[in-house]
Amino acid sequence: MADVRGREGPAGGEPEEHAAAAPGDRPAPVMEHLEELRRRIIWSLVAVAIGVAVGWVFVGDVFRLLMRQAPLPLQSFGPAEVFVVQFRMGALAGLVLASPVVLYQIIAFVLPALTPTEKRWLFSLLPATLILFVLGVLFGYLVLLPMSLRFFLYVAETAGTPVIFTVRQYFDLIIKLTVPLGVVFELPVVVWLLAQIGLVSSAMLGRLRKYAVVGIFVVAAVISPGTDVVSQVIMAVPLLALYEAGIWIAYLVERRKRARG
Repeated sequence: MADVRGREGPAGGEPEEHAAAAPGDRPAPVMEHLEELRRRIIWSLVAVAIGVAVGWVFVGDVFRLLMRQAPLPLQSFGPAEVFVVQFRMGALAGLVLASPVVLYQIIAFVLPALTPTEKRWLFSLLPATLILFVLGVLFGYLVLLPMSLRFFLYVAETAGTPVIFTVRQYFDLIIKLTVPLGVVFELPVVVWLLAQIGLVSSAMLGRLRKYAVVGIFVVAAVISPGTDVVSQVIMAVPLLALYEAGIWIAYLVERRKRARG
């Protein structure tokens, strides 16, 4: 009995081990999370710095490769233009090289807070997200970039206008065509996620198809490198294909849910 009373509070109420924690004890978990966040940010920044350093080692080779694939000789307006472009290329290469480490740090930080279902969705979506982004970048660089350049140069040649294409313009055009397409190619992943939680269905996407077509052409006009209709159509075609793929993905998700009962 003495042992039991010894664990009770001063008024004989709730035992001391279940009593409220002292004010100085509660911030400990928050401080631990902040400390972990600080460590992971530092590791991410270190990875980016190392990636930029490695990217700078090979930036000259990549620059010469891109210059060889240009449709016409490129010009440089000012002595610093090539340096600025190479600096941006090195920084971009550093981000790309460091992205696996940064992604790992993000996942490792949020993973303990996820439910088993959310963890399963995360590891299911992650490979598809990376693959689709790479496919979008490759499609923009290998397909849309040559087609757009051929069209623009044909129009200029037909008009009898000499084209002056600078190094910076060429690099900016590559970025404008590849990165937005990499993001847009994530549409099937977004549709899969929304279908899993029941926010969209294949029937809904089918009914909204005509509005989606208008929206896709608006998006294509925004992210297209040119203001002409041809380049916007070239940009809109893969977006339309991705929307149709999203309808089929939503249908497959629904059928799988019905099979599970």
